[in-house]
Amino acid sequence: MKHRIAVIGLAVGLAGCATTGQSSLAGTWEGIATPSAGPEAPFTMKLTQNAASIGGSITDNTGGSGPFDGTIKDNNVSFKAELANGFVVIGQFVLNGDTWAECSYQLEGVQGSDGKCSASRTE
Repeated sequence: MKHRIAVIGLAVGLAGCATTGQSSLAGTWEGIATPSAGPEAPFTMKLTQNAASIGGSITDNTGGSGPFDGTIKDNNVSFKAELANGFVVIGQFVLNGDTWAECSYQLEGVQGSDGKCSASRTE
């Protein structure tokens, strides 16, 4: 009987790992966008997550806010954010716990507008 309980406990534990292997993006994030040309720009995001779907808002360094939408698969995130100034940012990053890794972006329809970004969860 003890072996059966241990096996059931292990199976439940492994099932939990399978569903929680992917980090969550839900929360508040503070970040810096570093364009290939121009000054760094801080931003704040408040995000929600429902399975692979990400939603929320991004507030830029001018205080303007716009929608943030994305998807996550195996901690790889693709996103689209609409800034208050009308620009649309398309990007991707790897979620590494409470930080972003390998983040890059481009302004939609604007040549030479690529850059790098980083962010950390604040809550």
